[in-house]
Amino acid sequence: MSLVNRNTENPWRFFNNAMNPFEFDRDLMNWNSSLGGQMWKPSVDVKETENNLIIKADLPGMTKDQIQIEVDNGQLIISGERSSEKKEDNEKFHRVERSYGSFTRSFAVPEGCTAESINAHFDNGVLELTLPKLQKSKSQKVCIQ
Repeated sequence: MSLVNRNTENPWRFFNNAMNPFEFDRDLMNWNSSLGGQMWKPSVDVKETENNLIIKADLPGMTKDQIQIEVDNGQLIISGERSSEKKEDNEKFHRVERSYGSFTRSFAVPEGCTAESINAHFDNGVLELTLPKLQKSKSQKVCIQ
């Protein structure tokens, strides 16, 4: 077995991956895990309709009290922490794939959208946020009197 020091494998890895956020996230998660930290990123779908922006996040095993949602400086921030299950000393795990720990996801909010106008619904481990889009004013004719 050969050991490879990831830091010398490609010293420009993080710089090069800045252009590809998916690779950067993967390397960042590997780097964090190698330090013993836990980080996970819940899966999210973002859909746009004529009047709304809809965000659905998979947060299995969490309760609504473990999730924080805030709007700050034009960003919608979803954060929380999923605790790991208590492990007994006599248990022998053959595979552990579920991630635990804290997470943060952020998204740009439509112009004019406020925290009060966002509708949040949490059911069966799925958080659904509906953000209304600002309606652009349609052109109107002005009559001369």
